[in-house]
Amino acid sequence: MHGGAGHRIGYALSRIVVARTDDGKNAANWAGILGPLLAESLANSYLPAKEQTAGGTFQRFGWRIGLNAASNSLREYWPTIFRSLRITKSAPVEAGSGGYGPGDALGSVSKSASETRR
Repeated sequence: MHGGAGHRIGYALSRIVVARTDDGKNAANWAGILGPLLAESLANSYLPAKEQTAGGTFQRFGWRIGLNAASNSLREYWPTIFRSLRITKSAPVEAGSGGYGPGDALGSVSKSASETRR
């Protein structure tokens, strides 16, 4: 969360084509570039024959990259959005601690068959 809005958005968008290596250096994000392209190429096999065009594939690829960029930007600004809405971090509540967590009255966990027979 260092830097101004332009720097933060630029960083989020750069992660589409730049990734960090294990030793902390920047490198090309081949998985982030080629993965969506290969996924959209594979998706062609599920589309009608008239939609299996290179143009359509690259259009879907562009949409996917755009959505990834928007997702990166949202993740970059998520803490700022939470602070501006005055939402505090919430951790999962332990069962039986008085909160509405798994196993409590309003929790969505149902009892197993062995527990209900007791």
